[in-house]
Amino acid sequence: MRHIALYGLSADPPTGHGGHVGIVQALVDLFDEVHILPVYRHTYQDKRQRLVSFEHRWNMCHRAFADLSPKVVVSDAEYQSWRHAVAGLSEEEAAQVSVGTAALMEYYQSLDNSSVEYYFCLGADAFLDLLAGKWKESQRVLGLLQGRFVVFHRHSADIAMLQEKVQQMPGAQLLEVESLTNVSSSQEHKLYQFDDTR
Repeated sequence: MRHIALYGLSADPPTGHGGHVGIVQALVDLFDEVHILPVYRHTYQDKRQRLVSFEHRWNMCHRAFADLSPKVVVSDAEYQSWRHAVAGLSEEEAAQVSVGTAALMEYYQSLDNSSVEYYFCLGADAFLDLLAGKWKESQRVLGLLQGRFVVFHRHSADIAMLQEKVQQMPGAQLLEVESLTNVSSSQEHKLYQFDDTR
């Protein structure tokens, strides 16, 4: 059985060793493959309007993660799951559709690879939001993944509460990534200016 980590991110831009790159390096040590999934159309309209194009963010991911390991794959699975969701819709109707994690997991399951287990990787805040039902189709996501979560955290002040929540979900893992800092994509936006014309 192969184990593949799915790591979704806005990638606007991808952050360095104190952020996305550091997380992916930690995941490479645990999994057979790590799939980097730049979000295609953000679920939240306000965030969707601020994102640079999917193609630009996908290219930034290739540049940020290309040399980490042959186990790292930058995937367009979010785009493919969106295409599947809008099949048969008009262009105007399709423009209103965003897909969430449930649709993404169903896309991966449709690949019909019974020798692969997928693990969804996310930060502590996102994990707690999922448990609180704040995600699009939270219960469906939890059911589809059946505990296969890797929750990474910075040096959290409330680590005991987070450990308890992770332990209550059989199969979930808590991953401390030593290199994580308080960096965010919005803070690093000016640091990663990639030229897509090359």
